[in-house]
Amino acid sequence: GKYVFSGCAKLKTARVACDSIGAFAFTRCTALSDLTISANCKTFGQNMLTYCESLTAITYEGTIAQWNAITKPVNWMSSGEHSYNNYLKKIQCIDGYLEYDPENDVWNEVKNG
Repeated sequence: GKYVFSGCAKLKTARVACDSIGAFAFTRCTALSDLTISANCKTFGQNMLTYCESLTAITYEGTIAQWNAITKPVNWMSSGEHSYNNYLKKIQCIDGYLEYDPENDVWNEVKNG
């Protein structure tokens, strides 16, 4: 639900296996550096990763296509109307990864092999 881990400053590792991650779920989890999201997840809430400065990568247990199919608000990883948070750089999937390009404000797909 909303705010489920919000403010858990000592939380370092989490694995989410539910179908939805609520708004502000990990807000201010400043030590969070290892987040794994199962392929079951279909929806992200707004601001779910705001102020998670230690989180530079997410491990996703599905494909790049499955990641792209997740319903995400523009501000799922940041606050306000901003679409990017300046620390999350990589989404690791089973068939490759997505890497953030801050100059063009896009996630680039890099397939394995």
